[in-house]
Amino acid sequence: MSKYYIAADGGGSKLQAILYDENFRVIRRGRVAGINTLFKPIDIVQANVESMVKDLLQGQNGEPSITEIAAADLCLVGARDIVSEALSRFATVEQLHFHSEPIVGLAASMKTSGAVALSGTGADAFLVRDGNVLATIGGWGPLLGDEGSGYDIGLRTIKSAIYSQDGRGPKSILYDLVMEKWKLTELWDIVAHLAGNPDARHEVASAAALCAKAAGEGDRVALRIYEDAALELSLQTRTVIESRREDWNGNVVIMGGAWKGSPHMFDVFKRELELVYPDTTVERPLFEPVVGCTVLRCLREGLSLMEIQDELTRGFREFKYI
Repeated sequence: MSKYYIAADGGGSKLQAILYDENFRVIRRGRVAGINTLFKPIDIVQANVESMVKDLLQGQNGEPSITEIAAADLCLVGARDIVSEALSRFATVEQLHFHSEPIVGLAASMKTSGAVALSGTGADAFLVRDGNVLATIGGWGPLLGDEGSGYDIGLRTIKSAIYSQDGRGPKSILYDLVMEKWKLTELWDIVAHLAGNPDARHEVASAAALCAKAAGEGDRVALRIYEDAALELSLQTRTVIESRREDWNGNVVIMGGAWKGSPHMFDVFKRELELVYPDTTVERPLFEPVVGCTVLRCLREGLSLMEIQDELTRGFREFKYI
C-alpha cells in the first residue's frame, strides 16, 4: 500500500499544498487565497481551506479518495488550527509537523543554516543555525513595518500613481496600470475601493504585479521602488547577521514571491550585501517554499540533502523557484 504525504505553505497571499507519495510522485496539488486571519475574515479563510483540503484528499471526477496521510508538514502564518482541523475531517494524519518560514526557506535551498531574507506579502530577515531560528528582524505588519515586502511594493506603486497624477512625482506608466487594474474613472475612486475592504491588504499587495510589469518595461519609478525594497531588505539582513555574527555561516538565501517581480531587486540586494560581506554567498532558492516542507520530512527520516535533491529534481520539477 502506498504512503501519502502532504506539504503545505501558506501566508498572506496564498495557501499552496502538495499531496505526494513515497516515490515523490505528485498526486494532487491545491492553491487558494491567503490564510492570515489577522488580515482576512476567519469565515472566508475556513471556507477556502475546507474547499482546498477536500479537493486535495477526495479528488474530482471519480478520482480515489486518500484517507490516510503518513505525515503532513506545514508552514503556516495564521490558521494552523483551521488547516489541521480540515485535514482531520477528511483523513487520518499519523504525524503532523509545523515549521517556521525561515527553516522552510533554507530547506528549499537544501540548507539548514544561514540568513534568510523573506519578501512575500510581509517581510522579515532571519538568522538560522542547524535548523534553529536564532534572531529575527522585521515582520511588524503593514501598519508598522513590512518594509521591502509585496505589500510595501504595492503601496508604493499606488502612491507613485497618485504622485504621477498630481505632479508631486515624475510621470510613470504606473498611473495607467493602476487605473486599468481597478477600472477606475478617477484615481480618487481607489480610496472608496480600499476603505473598509476586509481584504485591503491583499488588494494593495496585488499592485506589486503592476510594478513588476512597469519595471520590465524600464519604467524608472518602478525600478526605483524595487531598488528601495532591496535596500530595506539588505538593511534588515545585515542587522540580523550582526546580532549574532558568530553564528552566521556566510550564506544568505531569499524567499517569497515579491522577489520575482524584477531581477533588479535581487541584483541590488546582492550588491549591497557583497559590499559589506565580500565572501558571502547570496542565492535564490532551488524550489518553492512548499517543497522545503518535503525536504524537512525527508531529513527527519534520515535522508541526506544530496539524496533529497536528486529525488526532488525528478519528481518536483514543476515547483522549482523561477
